[in-house]
Amino acid sequence: MSTVRVRYIVHDVDAAMSFYRRHLGFEMVMHPAPSFAMLSRGDLRLVLSAPNPSADSHRTLPQPSNHALDIWLRHVPFHNDERKA
Repeated sequence: MSTVRVRYIVHDVDAAMSFYRRHLGFEMVMHPAPSFAMLSRGDLRLVLSAPNPSADSHRTLPQPSNHALDIWLRHVPFHNDERKA
């Protein structure tokens, strides 16, 4: 099976990275900057990046290619509910 890449735009890369690693078993591939991280689990690569404040919010989204699948989510809140048992 080939590797699948999914990209999520998140406001807090560190919090999202912590959630995916702690609760869903993803492993760190790279975290070269505060606004970018790549995680993996099996054949799935999860790319987390912060929104680009200089980008036009009404621009046309890129078309999927045969190399990667980008999923663009806007205005999706991230809530880390750490309830203790």
